[in-house]
Amino acid sequence: MATTIVTKNSSVALSAPSAGQLVQGELAVNVTDKKIYTLDGGGNVILLAAGGSPYVTPQVIQVTDNTYPALRITQLGTAAALLVEDSTNPDSSPFVIDASGVVVSGSTTAVNYGGFTPNIQVNAPGAAQIGLSRFSANATSNAIAILKSRGATVGDFTVLASGDALGRLEFYGADGTTGIIGAQIAAAVDGTPGTNDMPGRLIFSTTADGASSPTERMRIDSAGDVGIGTTTPVTKLEIAGTNNTAWSVTASITGTTMTVSAVTTSGVAVGDLVHGSGVQPYTRVTALGTGTGGIGTYTVSVSQTLASGTVVGSPTYGDTLIRITETDTAVTTGQPTGGLQFYTSDNSTPTAGVGAYVAGVAESSAPDTSLVFGTRDGSGGGIDANERMRIDSAGNVGIGTSSPSRLLDIATSNAGGSTLVSLVSATDGNCQLLFGDTASDTQGKVLYNNSGDHMAFDTANTERMRIDSSGNVGIGTTSPTSGLQTAGSSSKSAFKTPNIAEVNTISATAATGTIAYDVTTQSVLYYTTNASGNFTVNFRGSVGTSLNTIMATGESLSVTFLVTNGATAYYNSAVQVDGSSVTPKWQGGTAPTSGNASSIDSYTYVIIKTGSAAFTVLASQTKFA
Repeated sequence: MATTIVTKNSSVALSAPSAGQLVQGELAVNVTDKKIYTLDGGGNVILLAAGGSPYVTPQVIQVTDNTYPALRITQLGTAAALLVEDSTNPDSSPFVIDASGVVVSGSTTAVNYGGFTPNIQVNAPGAAQIGLSRFSANATSNAIAILKSRGATVGDFTVLASGDALGRLEFYGADGTTGIIGAQIAAAVDGTPGTNDMPGRLIFSTTADGASSPTERMRIDSAGDVGIGTTTPVTKLEIAGTNNTAWSVTASITGTTMTVSAVTTSGVAVGDLVHGSGVQPYTRVTALGTGTGGIGTYTVSVSQTLASGTVVGSPTYGDTLIRITETDTAVTTGQPTGGLQFYTSDNSTPTAGVGAYVAGVAESSAPDTSLVFGTRDGSGGGIDANERMRIDSAGNVGIGTSSPSRLLDIATSNAGGSTLVSLVSATDGNCQLLFGDTASDTQGKVLYNNSGDHMAFDTANTERMRIDSSGNVGIGTTSPTSGLQTAGSSSKSAFKTPNIAEVNTISATAATGTIAYDVTTQSVLYYTTNASGNFTVNFRGSVGTSLNTIMATGESLSVTFLVTNGATAYYNSAVQVDGSSVTPKWQGGTAPTSGNASSIDSYTYVIIKTGSAAFTVLASQTKFA
């Protein structure tokens, strides 16, 4: 085809050739301003390029024809179809479209990532960066959109199927030979799509050491459930592991008992966090049952963990509440309905465990609920707290028992009978237990005097009985001087009993000499061996304690001495009190001069203290044949 070059060189006026000066396929060059012209398919003169080599002015391709592209580059060889450089040639960071249509920034050659060549690449010698900026006075943000359709042609929006991939971000690293994928974030259809309905999931994968392809590690499904180590999470966070801190199981939980039907690893141990089908998040094994590491039953603690925070209230009552709601519509007896747990660690083995907790526990399938308090005793072993106190739905409080039957029920497992209740007051106060009702001010009271000298028992706000620091008990008196001392009044007697049992000392001893009679150890002294001589009776409190010490002036006591006689009738010939002789006043006015042979003689003595170390003794002798 002939080509005509039309040139014009005018310093006054520069212009394009007329349409009649060119035929299609010919070029016209204005040598002054370096502009190149030709004809389009419609016979119109168009400007192809302007400027010199290099061009000194921007070049504009302007086409009014709707049939042909403004610029078409056809590369029939293997070199780049388009190369954009700066003043340096070759440029260190050019923009290239190669013969395959791959867009490359930063180098002239596309890079194979290890099995595929990306269609758009930024291969900068430094840190490659892609930036999106939006400068607009509205709330709309920048976005990277990835579209997937099952249509075979561009613009065909054939609906996807469940499981279809939506797109992914992949992260590659060089292994010395090629690129190897190290991690991946992928999106996929998570359900059946429809009009205005596209359920999706996110999948996070990493490549293990020694591997060359990624493995799924975490998934967020279309319901918002997060699974770590599992592709089918059924709770907001489900973790399934294969190490010694998290086990994947198939199980059901009733209360604190977990029944395992399948284990994906070698076994379950005390202290493990267990996760999987039918297991609530943060379920910890506290004791082995029949499973001993495999299928079976285990005792577990079940909890939810929340980040710490502050609840700021207002004058409105409801704004100061923290509410824990149990959404299970099939609550069973013993199932926790919510709680607060306080975690701690062991000093020697830093294993986190429940140090204390407060939990609601269902008493039945109805909304009857107990409030349970637990603490952890480090000396007792284990990693989790144990129940210490419970308030049941009836308001009964149990300490040491999980089934209180009274308003306050205290139990101990200590066979030695450890202290159950201790009341301690300040040094200037008293310890008191008060009993009363709301209808009046009348009260019963048990009071321990903080000086330690007595304990008093009151009714109707009046002291009725006292136990002093010596162990003396006073009924009707605040100053008892004996083990039991009662005091009456002008309208009632001091002591009344339908019967009484006295202490008798029976001894295979023969009466003779001076016999010490300890009034604090018996009311009746019975010698069962035949007397071997006349005898003196010396009355005293006990060894080392005088009768004068234990008796007050005006007090009296009665004792009996039974003496066995053989063929010779010996008798009581003298009486002493605290080792000092006393002349008794004998019944009938005459002291006995003999006993009763081959029988038992009963001597009764009434000892009256009339002053300091002064006593009157009334005595009698009765002979029993």
